[in-house]
Amino acid sequence: MTLKKISSLFFAVAFICALFVFTNYGYGIISKSTAKIGMIAAGAIAILLNLLAFRTESKEESNLFFWIGSVIVFVGLIFKIMHYPMSQFILLVGLVVTGISFFYNPFSSSNQNSDNDLLDQ
Repeated sequence: MTLKKISSLFFAVAFICALFVFTNYGYGIISKSTAKIGMIAAGAIAILLNLLAFRTESKEESNLFFWIGSVIVFVGLIFKIMHYPMSQFILLVGLVVTGISFFYNPFSSSNQNSDNDLLDQ
């Protein structure tokens, strides 16, 4: 399996654990503390694997702002679980950074000239 597929699997596990934690559903399957630890551990592993995959990708296809926003959102979720102050603010900042990443990519190749339309003259 590639690095991206493994990280996607860890993201899925973290998402399922987050559903258990935030919806108070599924505690017949796993305990709340196990779901919290599973969400934090699987999310951290997934983000690290995605950052490693980001380093190996070409810069035109990846967006660093998205990953920075994802890390901030992940830290905000950990703050929310631990009931630390400023968790809402951290989540909001992370979501704003992630949202901006969909509109702005500093590595996009918009300045390159496309030679697809040129004909031999």
